[in-house]
Amino acid sequence: MRFSIYMFFLSISVFLFSGCGGEGGDSRPALPLAVINEVEVSLIETIDSISLKATIKCSNCKMDSKSFKWSVNGEVVSKAESYLLDYENVNNEIRIDVSVTNEDLVSTSAFKLVFPERTQVVDIASSNYAFSALKSDGSVISWGKLPSGVDYEDVSTKHRRC
Repeated sequence: MRFSIYMFFLSISVFLFSGCGGEGGDSRPALPLAVINEVEVSLIETIDSISLKATIKCSNCKMDSKSFKWSVNGEVVSKAESYLLDYENVNNEIRIDVSVTNEDLVSTSAFKLVFPERTQVVDIASSNYAFSALKSDGSVISWGKLPSGVDYEDVSTKHRRC
């Protein structure tokens, strides 16, 4: 008889602690997952530096939950939205890993590989006080005095990429 009461008590204990029945926990519906639609990387080149800037286009994501990780040869070089490219990393493969979360803090990740190239000046033309430089990517940079032939506003329409 003691054995049967003990087995009955053990059965009830397992039943109570197993949490059977009901949904339990949070019963609100799950929010849609964040989806990264595009990772865009723009190259910003100045006379003395090159930087890369990542832009994430996503759906159902919290705008303040974006994170970035730039790496070269597997080594993390920046965790900011932009990366000031070191001269020795020009012409190397650079990876940008991005992640976002939805309102439930469920994250989604993506990555993109970029191969930045520094453009070089291949030819220079000049007048007395105006200069134009043709770069290796086909773009033109002009500088000098306006009366001497420099027309900054019109240079983009007259000089197109070859």
